[in-house]
Amino acid sequence: METEKTYEGSCFCGAVQIAVTGVPVNMGYCHCDSCRTWSAAPVNAFTLWKPDSVRVTKGADNIGESQDNVIQCVSRMPPLSEWFSMVGILDGDQRNTLAGNEFRWPHSFLPGTLSPEDLLRPAIEAQSQDLVARLGCTAQQLGLAIDAARGREAHDWFHSVYAAIGLTQEAFVDAVVRIWLQDVDNATACDNIVVTLRASARLSRIE
Repeated sequence: METEKTYEGSCFCGAVQIAVTGVPVNMGYCHCDSCRTWSAAPVNAFTLWKPDSVRVTKGADNIGESQDNVIQCVSRMPPLSEWFSMVGILDGDQRNTLAGNEFRWPHSFLPGTLSPEDLLRPAIEAQSQDLVARLGCTAQQLGLAIDAARGREAHDWFHSVYAAIGLTQEAFVDAVVRIWLQDVDNATACDNIVVTLRASARLSRIE
């Protein structure tokens, strides 16, 4: 019988070292603005493991029990003593390209068959007075930001618009989503996703 592989790693300064055995629950990579900023890299790769597959081989006393930060350095490590639920929520444009059997955990999709950026784009380009008020900018500022972003790939277009206005990603997304949810069909689709995720979270709890 083939022995399960073990992989070793550590935080940035080496104060905490870990070993993981077997296969991860999930792995992937992301190049969204948040992941690039968090990892200080153009692409952030990651793996997620069940708690019982992870051992702290050094520096367990350096891990905070009530926070997700390693106490003595800038690296981040989640508390290993807590249960977690693995539930996937995927972009709508992945609905027709992924068969579903690639996943080992419950999952759902965002409404429609578009990426989140393309899904929200019409609400931004409509430049409603409500959106302008929520963003705290002028209609001219929003219009200029949209014009300057034309021709960019959807992901970069979204980032370009809120950066040009001088907003954070969180503030921009919050305002745009609130406008988008004013459509009854959109709100209903999101309510259905929440129901699905709550049910999936109960079924996928990992002790």
